[in-house]
Amino acid sequence: MIKKINLIFCVVLILMLFPLLCPAGEQDTILATVGSEKITQSYLDMVLANLPGAVRAQHEKMGKKKVKEKLLENIVAMKIFAHGARLIKLDEKPEVKFRIQDSLEGMLAGEYIAHLRAGITVNEDEVKKYYEQNPHYFQLPETVKLRHIAVKTEEEAKNILADLKKGADFAEIAQKQSIHSSKEKGGDLGWVKKKGRAQPEIEEAAFKLKKGAISDIIETKTGYHIIKVEDHKAASIASLADVKDKIKPMLFQIKQRQVIDEARKKLTEELGVKIFSDKLKDTKKAPGTKGKGE
Repeated sequence: MIKKINLIFCVVLILMLFPLLCPAGEQDTILATVGSEKITQSYLDMVLANLPGAVRAQHEKMGKKKVKEKLLENIVAMKIFAHGARLIKLDEKPEVKFRIQDSLEGMLAGEYIAHLRAGITVNEDEVKKYYEQNPHYFQLPETVKLRHIAVKTEEEAKNILADLKKGADFAEIAQKQSIHSSKEKGGDLGWVKKKGRAQPEIEEAAFKLKKGAISDIIETKTGYHIIKVEDHKAASIASLADVKDKIKPMLFQIKQRQVIDEARKKLTEELGVKIFSDKLKDTKKAPGTKGKGE
């Protein structure tokens, strides 16, 4: 029941902004009548097209025909209840008039902002310029690609290190003897950066080793470790190709703020807006509302 009321409320707000301006023509099928009012196919299509995305997606799961049948049912219910409200002059109550006008103003404001957004574009030259002027935003840290073996005792670590120095395969030993969760992947820790997820002692040793080198035994509070540096990447700047898809929406947001702020400033000046915040007082209970416990 609550979902049905919410959908009817959505329909009411949509129709406040999207009234059907033209009467039904020969091609506009009449789907229902409520008193003298006709609900047409174009009316239904307009409501469906302008439902909030989440509401539309939820109802489209039912299938197109069922969605339209349900929506038509809700529109008819809305018209019936609206007629009932007018019969007892609810539409003349000050608080109802206020809510209608306030909802309309809010939706119009949203439509105007959407209109401003529609004119915003970000081209490739702007993306490239931002990238070139802000390299510090796209710095990539120095990283090393590690394999890792962990054991409980120093004796075990010494035996493993001796085997590795004789040419034993690091990944195979990790799978068989390591107690770390990475053993299933042959001790592969992936790419590790400074002050990342590796333990400080392991990280410190890793960034001192050359590519292909195996460390001495590293003792930590969790046990004894041996690592191998499989690859190394120096600190660098990400390529434009790698970051342009992140720059574009960021520039769009920047432009959007600028466009909206400029429109607000222009309209504020044109309307001669004045705000008397020093005269604000405690808000009294609005007509038709209830406080806690009432």
